[in-house]
Amino acid sequence: MSVELLVGTDAFERFQEEWNELVRGSVTHTIFLTHEWQTTWWEHLGRGDLFAVAVWDDDDALVGIAPLFRELDGAGRQVVRFVGCFEVSDYLDVIVDRDAVDLVCGRVMDVLAGGEIAWDVLSLCNIPESSPTRTMLAELAEERGYAVTLEVEDVCPIVELPASWEEYLSMLDGKDRREIRRKMRKAGRTARVDWQLLRSPEEVDEHLSTFFDLHKKSQPEKAEFMDAQMQGFFRAMAGVLAERDWLELVLLQFDGIPVAATLSFDYEGEILLYNSGYEAEGYYASLSPGWVLTALHVESAIERDKRRFDFLQGDEGYKYRFGGQDTRVYRLTVEK
Repeated sequence: MSVELLVGTDAFERFQEEWNELVRGSVTHTIFLTHEWQTTWWEHLGRGDLFAVAVWDDDDALVGIAPLFRELDGAGRQVVRFVGCFEVSDYLDVIVDRDAVDLVCGRVMDVLAGGEIAWDVLSLCNIPESSPTRTMLAELAEERGYAVTLEVEDVCPIVELPASWEEYLSMLDGKDRREIRRKMRKAGRTARVDWQLLRSPEEVDEHLSTFFDLHKKSQPEKAEFMDAQMQGFFRAMAGVLAERDWLELVLLQFDGIPVAATLSFDYEGEILLYNSGYEAEGYYASLSPGWVLTALHVESAIERDKRRFDFLQGDEGYKYRFGGQDTRVYRLTVEK
């Protein structure tokens, strides 16, 4: 195998054609590792020094990329993280061919231990529990004498979808099943219920401001989160992913008034519920617009033969009411 350290955006530019092909064959096949996501995240939210470790096999095939950046923390330590590693990327990992995990992880640790990149802490977030890299990198770091911590960072509730809406409802706890039906009936009796699933770049761009407005209304911390910089990232990300037909903006209206919205990903047979907003006060709040829209969205995913509905990070109660089962993401911390 051969390995190369690339500094700056060279890795993004050099491997533009090969990047997503490697992601598709990687141990963590997720939209958050695609070239589109990684480059957009770096352009709008990146900070510090960008670099990547690339690994080829003996046949000169690219088998691994570790996209990383380095920044100073509050204590003045040089911390190396995955590109995407704060706030908005739910799954991250080394992009590595399934048949080359041990060799690629070894080369990545060799580069980090070799002194070409100065660092004090390696902090790799959001590694899925299904990925072997979390234990492989931990073992390799321990062999080199580093202090290693591997801990659960968050949960991602997931629903494996059946073939029909009725079969899905039968999977739920009886109380939750009755509650979903009750809320949907109440909304239908009280208001004119309309919902739209928007996918084209033009539709998404036109209605994204409505999503921002509902997002800010739903919770004070969401209003704080969705500042001008984050809105810039969301708008750029939504445009790029809509061009690939990987994004859907779902809007719910009661009596012609927008009351809830979700921004989700449609990627490789899965729906990933990325972010949402809803009317939290006033007359229509009593009709549970967030619940109604989630139910309609899950029903639509089943009708479109999607195999999984992923609520992504967070243990909010509604995710379990809709049948979510926890999977975990881990943080690996390595200190010299």
